[in-house]
Amino acid sequence: TFDDGYYNNHLALSILQEYKVPAIFFIASSHVLNNKSFWWDVIYRERIKENIPLEQIRKEQVILKHKKNDEIEQYLVDSFGVNASTPICDIDRPFTQSELKDFSSDPLVFLGNHTCNHAILTNLSHSEIKLEIDHSQNFLFNLTGIMPIMIAYPNGNFSKEVLSISQKAGLKLGITTIPKKNLLPIN
Repeated sequence: TFDDGYYNNHLALSILQEYKVPAIFFIASSHVLNNKSFWWDVIYRERIKENIPLEQIRKEQVILKHKKNDEIEQYLVDSFGVNASTPICDIDRPFTQSELKDFSSDPLVFLGNHTCNHAILTNLSHSEIKLEIDHSQNFLFNLTGIMPIMIAYPNGNFSKEVLSISQKAGLKLGITTIPKKNLLPIN
């Protein structure tokens, strides 16, 4: 699986084809629609320019994970200006709509829902959760003609309410994370 919808995900396609391995790419639709960098990339890029230590950058990112998308976007504008979310190169940019449509036509590529704004759904109200999920569902269906059946919950966060809304949107499988170290060797 690949999260977010970064343009550089296309680099994996030749490997997937060589080994005949299918993959699902979870797309945050607003970033594709608006050619918008992800907020954590903006924080990292701008704070590195200011010579801020990595530990301090990570702390700032953790704090922002507890906010809603509009609050984060306003924080970026206030901190770095109105063009802060404009990608600077292929590393921090999402697919364009046409690139994503072409990419998704490969039989080994499947697209999944990663919300509209990569919103951490447990930070949102019922109607906001529904909007985030539905917008991404509709965008991906309109782009490809295929309704996604999988969602990767941003940051791995979900709740019973998120699960219920996801199911009502036609999603059949949700991907999350369990943060822990996997020590080697695995016995």
